[in-house]
Amino acid sequence: MSRTTRKMSMIQFIDFELMLLRDYIDYVENYFSEKEKEIQNNFEELQSIPNDDPVREQLEDYHQSYFEVMQDNLIDDNFYNTEFTQRLRYSLIIQIQSFYEKYLT
Repeated sequence: MSRTTRKMSMIQFIDFELMLLRDYIDYVENYFSEKEKEIQNNFEELQSIPNDDPVREQLEDYHQSYFEVMQDNLIDDNFYNTEFTQRLRYSLIIQIQSFYEKYLT
C-alpha cells in the first residue's frame, strides 16, 4: 500500500513541478513577446520622424545625431531581447533534462 501512495505522490509532485515550469516558460515568453512589440513600436515611432526634424541633425561635438543614438539603442535592445530569448530556451532544455534525470530515473 505504501508503494502505491509513494508513486502517486511522486507523480503528483512531477505534475506540479512541470506545471510550474510551464507557467514560468509562458510568463517569460510573454515578457519577451511584449518587449519585442515595444521595441517594434518604438522603432516605428522613430521612423516616423521627418527628415528635416532637428533630432536628425548631427550634433557639432559628436559624430552622431540624437536620432542615430536612439536608433542604435533600439537595435541593441532588439539584439539583447533576441539573444536572451534564445539563451532562455537553451537553459530550459537543460533544466528539463536535469529534472528528468533526477526524478524519472
